[in-house]
Amino acid sequence: MQGFKQESFLADEKNAADKNPKNFSNSCQVVSFFSPKGKSGRTTLIVNLALALVRITGEPVGIIDADTHFADMDAFLNIDPQSTIVEALRDLSYLKPGTLLDYFEEAVPNVYVLCGAKTPQQAAYVEPEGLTQLIKMARSSFRYVLVDMAPGFNPISIAVAEASQNVFLTAMADNAFEVQHLRRAMEIFESLDNYQQRVGCIISRLQPDMHHARELENQIGCPVMLLPNEYMLCAEAANNGRMALDVGPGSPLTAQIERLAQKLCPEGR
Repeated sequence: MQGFKQESFLADEKNAADKNPKNFSNSCQVVSFFSPKGKSGRTTLIVNLALALVRITGEPVGIIDADTHFADMDAFLNIDPQSTIVEALRDLSYLKPGTLLDYFEEAVPNVYVLCGAKTPQQAAYVEPEGLTQLIKMARSSFRYVLVDMAPGFNPISIAVAEASQNVFLTAMADNAFEVQHLRRAMEIFESLDNYQQRVGCIISRLQPDMHHARELENQIGCPVMLLPNEYMLCAEAANNGRMALDVGPGSPLTAQIERLAQKLCPEGR
């Protein structure tokens, strides 16, 4: 019986490796997204960025929904996951990079999603140390790993930021309160090594304008990108569970996100 288990496990490992034969451990870029408060457009941004990265590089992108409050990546991408981050963390000590891939759902070609906990009660099983190990293991399977974090500072968000090559603060609109929250968050992220190169800010529902972006950079203390208002388009797509299909590369929003993707992978393909 023991021999059968070992043979079965090795077969699963081989099947997972066949899905994605490359090893990206040394080239994978981990990008995390944080917001001081909720309603910042993080999920919309992450989904569209993943699609843009795949279009540019042709390489696999992994999304980890680590929002321990109300994870919603499954609804955005119309996924009914067999496993979530809770099961992946539960089984982590038994997994290898190839078998971890089985816990991800392929939402569209080359975009894989590890969905978040199905209930806030399950989120108690998501702890900083385990999540950091999971991200490290996932690096071998993806050229990019995008991590969606819950709003507000907590041990999980700090651990994920430390494990990321890039951290983006996100907000919606630029009223005085939002800018103040972003500035306070930036003061905390300044403790990261090389934070000037690692931390940026993305503010949605604003017409891209270089002069306005520079003004906000001076106030917040990091580079700022502005995303145009496509609220109705994104809301309708999300409500239909068709975010990856209904918000295509032709919209002003995705065109701006494509520019962000180009900055993350200037080598293109």
